[in-house]
Amino acid sequence: MNQGLLPFWLLFLFCVSGSPLYGQKNAQANSRNPIRTSGTVGIAWEYGNLPFYLSDTYPAQNFRIHANATFNMGLVPIKVHGQHNTLTPVSGIPQLFTVSFDPHQFQKNLRDKHLRDLKVNQQKIDSLRSIEQFDYKKLAYVDMQLRSFKLKNSTIIDKLKKAGVLYEDHRGISFIDSTELNSDIFSTEDLKTIHKYNLLLKRRGEFVSHLAQLHSEIEQMERLNLMTVMPESHTGEITRWEEVLSSVRALQIGRVSPNDSRYLIYGTPMNGFYSAFTYRDIYLSAAHGKSVRNNIDFINTLDDNVNMAADPFYTRNMNQGGTTLSSLKAGYGEKQNSHLHLGLLSGKWGDNLFPFSPNENPDNLVMEVDARVKLSPNHVMDFTLGRSVLRNISENSQNSGDLLNPFENDDQNAYFIKYRGVFKKIGLKVVFDFEQRNPLFQSIGMGNLRSDIRQLRATAEKRVLDGLSIGIKYRFEHNNIFNTGISRTSLRSLGGYAKIKPMKNLSFRFEFLPLIITTEFLKESLQDATYQNNLYNFVAVYSPKIGRFRPVCSFNINHYQINQSLNNQGATNVNAVLNLPFKKVTLGANGSFFRSNASLSSNNYGHVGISTQYSAGKWNLAVSGNYFHSEFVKSDWGAGISGNYTLNRFKLSAEWGKQAFGPFLLNLEDNGRSSYPYRFEFGVALTW
Repeated sequence: MNQGLLPFWLLFLFCVSGSPLYGQKNAQANSRNPIRTSGTVGIAWEYGNLPFYLSDTYPAQNFRIHANATFNMGLVPIKVHGQHNTLTPVSGIPQLFTVSFDPHQFQKNLRDKHLRDLKVNQQKIDSLRSIEQFDYKKLAYVDMQLRSFKLKNSTIIDKLKKAGVLYEDHRGISFIDSTELNSDIFSTEDLKTIHKYNLLLKRRGEFVSHLAQLHSEIEQMERLNLMTVMPESHTGEITRWEEVLSSVRALQIGRVSPNDSRYLIYGTPMNGFYSAFTYRDIYLSAAHGKSVRNNIDFINTLDDNVNMAADPFYTRNMNQGGTTLSSLKAGYGEKQNSHLHLGLLSGKWGDNLFPFSPNENPDNLVMEVDARVKLSPNHVMDFTLGRSVLRNISENSQNSGDLLNPFENDDQNAYFIKYRGVFKKIGLKVVFDFEQRNPLFQSIGMGNLRSDIRQLRATAEKRVLDGLSIGIKYRFEHNNIFNTGISRTSLRSLGGYAKIKPMKNLSFRFEFLPLIITTEFLKESLQDATYQNNLYNFVAVYSPKIGRFRPVCSFNINHYQINQSLNNQGATNVNAVLNLPFKKVTLGANGSFFRSNASLSSNNYGHVGISTQYSAGKWNLAVSGNYFHSEFVKSDWGAGISGNYTLNRFKLSAEWGKQAFGPFLLNLEDNGRSSYPYRFEFGVALTW
């Protein structure tokens, strides 16, 4: 058996076997069984034109298995997500399988539990108040009997007071000590009357004591309910293991992509585990695994060093796996609030700019200091410092150094500062960030593939009137920070935009963004070059409510002026979408138009498409068609029809389509795709 399919078989057998988990839907069954499951497991067969898969022959075929399931084991939700393909997608990831703890669902389950407890407690309170009201009535009746008794037997009551045998405890309950009654003072008839009086006092004392006990229980339950509806008080009422699970921010095993740091792993997909916790203001996260290497080879490149410079996951031996990475981050404060975190990343990925000889086996170390100062809910400052060094390399290498001393070699550092502010009184929003990654800084994060770059971005948006906001954008960046290269390329932009919403269902956005690109030659006697490109963008969205339906119409036009010095050459792109939802039928239409007078453009084209979706009970049907017209390649048409039918918990689906070869697909390597533009798919999925 293919090992990649093993997790799917285990998941399928677990869900559809004779286990009592299967088919439980009502709350009563769920209360008897603490484990509840829901999800989908399916398999599909694709044949024909598959442009987003790598294949040497066409028509191609691919078997695809997908799974999404959630297991609620009591309060603990475990999510399973998996996908397996026999062909390799263009993303280079043919299969993945992830098991994760869902912290958001756990908090929801915990709130639901508290709400259930709240409801039960409220029912108990209502019952106790009903008993309390009934006891008050009984007490009132006993008090009436006592008043009547005192009026009829006032002489005996006076004798009791003079004899000093009528007492009152700390609760204000009166009683008679019968052992102190003197037969010389009280006759036999008096003693009988006193006995009746004492019984009434005891009954009253019992009611008063019971009411005090009821009142205490009601107060205790009301305090418990108050703490239940106040999230900040949950830690005082939940169990220890619930408190520990509440501290989990992420817990994933399988294909993971840690994203809690800027200069460490930062979204890199890898096979391993990732976890993050915040327990009483102490933050801790850890990740370990092998990075996923993209399987797509670079075309027309023969030098491995070129591949290594372009792809940090590239290895000289294409049969090797990915890079082993270990990351640890800890500190004080919740990630979203004010905090100070220290992080460390360890791995072996070398240096993409200056590849090492095969005899050297460098260790990469990256340190990060991550801080946030939350001045108020509307004003936040972020500071991040990164530093990378290499170990086990030549002593004279520029990339070696002390990891903990950022002042030793500034070329290995990276800096990031960001400010976000909202000034509600004047209706102003401001975002500012600055980042500099010095030439020798190297990390595995997806956002850190480019070093030797300095960036500055700023945005300010002002609400002028109700439904009208204007904003400005500024951007500046350049490479070759320390002037060590032959040339420097810089980009400057200062533009603006306006957002208009004249009514609830209608909105417009206008944007103008000039881009000035300059190339300076620092060590060559060449003339500097400057280009100004202008981008104009307009977006309109109309979504009126007609009865129970809300059709959506959107229109977008953008014009890109490539270079003012080249006879105002430019390109214009127009897109329009119309969606009309009805009770059982949804109609859609879309169109796009691209035209350019620039010498760099090789294709002007237009495209229109229509679609219809029909839903009736267990049936769903969708039909679509599109037409593509171009000046430089042949016009083409496309169509598709798909449907599915639900049978108990199984969904059967089928799809047929003819691909219209637009400019994107024509740019892909043909490999026989255009000779067979059809695609078929059949699938079955189990939903429970």
